[in-house]
Amino acid sequence: MKLYHNIQRHLLLHFPLVYSTRAFPALLVGVSVSALLFIFFASLSGQIESTSAIASWIAFLVLCCIIAVIIYLIYLFRFNVFKNFGKAGPLQFSLQFLLIFLSIGMFVFWPFIPRIAAHSLLSARYNEARMKKDIHEAYLLAYQMEHTRWDAPYRISQIYVNPQEYYGVDEDWGNNTIKVGSLQDLDMKRFEKLEKKSDSLYLGYEKTSLVCSEYDYNLINPTELSDSIYASLPVNKGDLQAQQERLGEIFSKYIPDYNGSVLNRDSRWSSEFYYGYEETTVCSKYRLSELGSEMRRINEKVISDGEMKVMMRVWFYISLYITLLILIFRYMTLRTYFWTILFTFLLFVFTVIITIITNPGEIGMHFILLFYYLICAGFGLSIFFSKSRNVFQGIGLNLSYFFLQLLPIVLASVYYELIKYDDDNWTARVVLMERAEIVGVVLLLISTFLIHNRLFHKWYSLPEE
Repeated sequence: MKLYHNIQRHLLLHFPLVYSTRAFPALLVGVSVSALLFIFFASLSGQIESTSAIASWIAFLVLCCIIAVIIYLIYLFRFNVFKNFGKAGPLQFSLQFLLIFLSIGMFVFWPFIPRIAAHSLLSARYNEARMKKDIHEAYLLAYQMEHTRWDAPYRISQIYVNPQEYYGVDEDWGNNTIKVGSLQDLDMKRFEKLEKKSDSLYLGYEKTSLVCSEYDYNLINPTELSDSIYASLPVNKGDLQAQQERLGEIFSKYIPDYNGSVLNRDSRWSSEFYYGYEETTVCSKYRLSELGSEMRRINEKVISDGEMKVMMRVWFYISLYITLLILIFRYMTLRTYFWTILFTFLLFVFTVIITIITNPGEIGMHFILLFYYLICAGFGLSIFFSKSRNVFQGIGLNLSYFFLQLLPIVLASVYYELIKYDDDNWTARVVLMERAEIVGVVLLLISTFLIHNRLFHKWYSLPEE
């Protein structure tokens, strides 16, 4: 505690702006709690399995995060940097912004820790590419032990040909029968081979899905895997013992308490349990469905790249907008601050009503938002030329600063709608929006350093009308 008080005293005497942000105690608490939470959830990663249990922990941590932010705000608002420590320059204003953002961001990070802790442990042992390779190899081994090219597990259909009795194609999937007037009515490409039994009866051999259950669909493409299985079937069976040993090695990596047997002993994992999937000897005999189930359980805990991006965006934007609200509050009168909130709500209601009446569409909505922003920015920039302040300038300044980061995103959307409207390349649009997000953050930081710090200080220093 003595060291803590000495550091606080040093900051107060030599770096009053840093002290006023309360960043040191906030980061100290935030980092310490985050480390303890990570250790706690890492130790419980194998015990917290259900989605409801994880959701309960996340909800609890959200509540803790809200309480921590409220306590931080109580201490933060005891120190108004402008009133107590004189005018802050652009670098100090920007530093204040970053310190408050880091403090808030550390608290907001808490609810993400349960997923990140589980992901960190599992990603060190498993990864999606390795799991895909292992389940692919497991299927190939299992089918190679049971089948060769001469008895491949094709779907065999009885094809009845009678031009006098049948017209077109009448196919009964349940009984594997096809009735046609002529073979020319059939799509012959679907069959690997056609065996003639008589002039009116043929047997059609076609590939089918060899995937045992829906568990595997998270990791593999059923059609591609089935094609690989058919292509890998040997002319003669290989070393069954070596194949079983290798299959056992794969099972032991993923199946808990693996007993050394590759054979299925539990009826729950029989292919007959899954209505609508191809019943094969392989699926009933080997533990492929159990393997797929365990891999899905692991894969659900491992955060994908797309999910990680979403989580980081949620964390970033929550932290950013809380920071902007705090910073605006510190450099704005209480009356103007709450007038801004009320005006934003009324403008939102007005926009909803106008949208319902006129139905402007996506592009029209973007132009409405741009129109609003230009008006707010105009009021905000007029502070440079004013000799007194008024509430409308304060509202314009607040809103133009708060929504500045979104401006490039709206402009990118307008550009895409007007210029690239016929372009169906969704990936290109996603890349464009990601770049617009980055530009928005850079624009916000530059504006904070060069423009908005001067506007806030100028507005606050002017006399009221």
